[in-house]
Amino acid sequence: LVLTTNTVISDKRAEAREEIIHLQKTSGVYVILLTLSVGFLIFTLRRQLKAVRQAGLGFEAMANDLASAYNAADAGNRAKSQFMATMGHEIRTPLNAILGTAELLQLSDIPDEVRDNIQTIRSSGEALLEVLNEILDYSKIEYGKLEIEMRPVNLADLSRSVMEIMGSRAKER
Repeated sequence: LVLTTNTVISDKRAEAREEIIHLQKTSGVYVILLTLSVGFLIFTLRRQLKAVRQAGLGFEAMANDLASAYNAADAGNRAKSQFMATMGHEIRTPLNAILGTAELLQLSDIPDEVRDNIQTIRSSGEALLEVLNEILDYSKIEYGKLEIEMRPVNLADLSRSVMEIMGSRAKER
């Protein structure tokens, strides 16, 4: 009985040992596969992290370039507005002198033909002065300093003056 029991127990131990060895080998393979998977994952994540860093640096450089371009464009726009304002004032001064002289000539004793020509000079000069004022208003709009003024307008006088200007230009052509 003891021999049979020892034999059975030895056989069971042998089978259990083989099963344990098989389980150890299988566990070893799984550990190796898991280690390789983790290594591959770390390698892939590092590569992606490097790509993200490079993209971030590229975006930062692009943002700096855009900021520089914006600043340059803004400086150019300010210079243009300043130039327009300066030129508007510089042109307005002699134009006001021309308009004043034309008004004095109209008040003097001159033939009607000359008076009509002087009126054409005055109305054209006033139209040019209005264009200069609009240019200056445009500069003020860009600087955010335009003040809107409400005042009454006589549409009949306005349309008459426009028709006179258009008529005189049509005669010239």
